[in-house]
Amino acid sequence: MENQTSEVQDPVRFAGQRCQGSFAETVPVEYRLMLNVLNILLPIFLVILVGFTLGKLKRLDMTTVVDVRYYIGLPALAFTAMLSKRIVLLEASQIWASALVVIAGTRSAKR
Repeated sequence: MENQTSEVQDPVRFAGQRCQGSFAETVPVEYRLMLNVLNILLPIFLVILVGFTLGKLKRLDMTTVVDVRYYIGLPALAFTAMLSKRIVLLEASQIWASALVVIAGTRSAKR
């Protein structure tokens, strides 16, 4: 038997580079840059469009909007930010200790 390699040869090439199987690697660099910009700007403008449309169609009470942002938006943002971070016990304990000092300081200042 002949010595056969299990390596699959991929004939697809873009800009002189070999395709590695991922869609991001098959797209030319110029398009990848544009996709990155769209991934950042599109959600921002969609939120602006939704807010503008709601403002024109229906007059909303601003306390409701603030409450939704405060009780739903901020925890969701904090949760998604923590998903990508590795938690180190020493650093987490320092952060919690600092938070408790701030809370204690604000409670004693109110009295």
